[in-house]
Amino acid sequence: MRIDLAANFALLLLPLTCHSFSCLDGNGSARDWWLIRQLPELSDSANIRYRRHEKHGVYYFLHQDDEDPDELHPTNILERKNNPLMTTLRPFYGNASARSSDTFLLAYNDNDMTINGRGISKGFIMYSKKTGTGVWLLHSAKSFLGEFEDNHSHKKYFSASLVPDDVLLKGQTYLCLSFLEDQLPKMIEVLNTTRPIETYWHIGQNLWKDFGFVTELTSSTDTENEIMSTMWRLQIADKSRFDVFLRTGAGGLKFDVYKSILAPYYKTDIFVQSSVPHPESAENVELSKWACFGEYKVHNITQIRYGYGIMLVDNPHLKDDSKYAYTESGYVCISDYDRRPEHLLSPGVVVCTRHKRRMYNHYVRTQGRRSYCEP
Repeated sequence: MRIDLAANFALLLLPLTCHSFSCLDGNGSARDWWLIRQLPELSDSANIRYRRHEKHGVYYFLHQDDEDPDELHPTNILERKNNPLMTTLRPFYGNASARSSDTFLLAYNDNDMTINGRGISKGFIMYSKKTGTGVWLLHSAKSFLGEFEDNHSHKKYFSASLVPDDVLLKGQTYLCLSFLEDQLPKMIEVLNTTRPIETYWHIGQNLWKDFGFVTELTSSTDTENEIMSTMWRLQIADKSRFDVFLRTGAGGLKFDVYKSILAPYYKTDIFVQSSVPHPESAENVELSKWACFGEYKVHNITQIRYGYGIMLVDNPHLKDDSKYAYTESGYVCISDYDRRPEHLLSPGVVVCTRHKRRMYNHYVRTQGRRSYCEP
């Protein structure tokens, strides 16, 4: 069933067959979308049981078939060899067709980055012209790709995440969206035209049609173990040929890819906000009314937008770069802001619920503190 799209920026998400490039779960089953949430370390004593993965934090995995998405349980999803990130990326490197001239891959960043830099990678657009399908993987992890060494066999394989040093403090998110062919040029067009002065030279007007340079980089990838190396070469490639970073904007202002690309297309009167002011921050009580309202449903995502939520641009403590995946009857909010507990916002969580009481329970379950979302 085709869903008519409005004139704004949108991703058309439909069920995709196993022969198409799409988001895959750990079993290799196609998904319209999935979400991995990595919670920060929480100070509340009620959350001691969530600290079982001291090195990697705590993971939660959600996808559109979850019957009770507020019933979240810690998992070591990224420590498994066949984790959703690896199975999703594997088709782009694991067969001959994926390494042909039909394969397109674009990585982008919200800040300039060198080998020794600390730019934050923000996502990949991966697409197969042969199947007419692709994957948009949005994330907030620094140095996203990496190798994982099996402690038992001592074999290294692609883990899909080189976990940042500050993950226990800030947490991370990974959102995978499957899309169809007619959405690809729209995505690139938005990347091109939102900030044309800063992005045109780096991306190029017709880059989505040019598969040559990507093929050159990926065709030498013979094993899954080399995915990280290939992606890194792509990221530090000759800027005159293909620059995958959306660099720092004019005047030294940070170019946030979500605010700059998705914010102009944000238009709605209902949404779910994944954060609330810290209960002890009396001066921010007035902001609480913006924190929780709307209807909640996580199935059948049709669009992705940027939501301002309670962002105050003149307050450095209220940095909110949350992404909202729009569904037919609500939103699932992917929190991606400065989640340090000492700041005014409570530690970020993912709102993935169906009604207010579950939303309330979700906050209690994952944050261990009362939110302003009343049951």
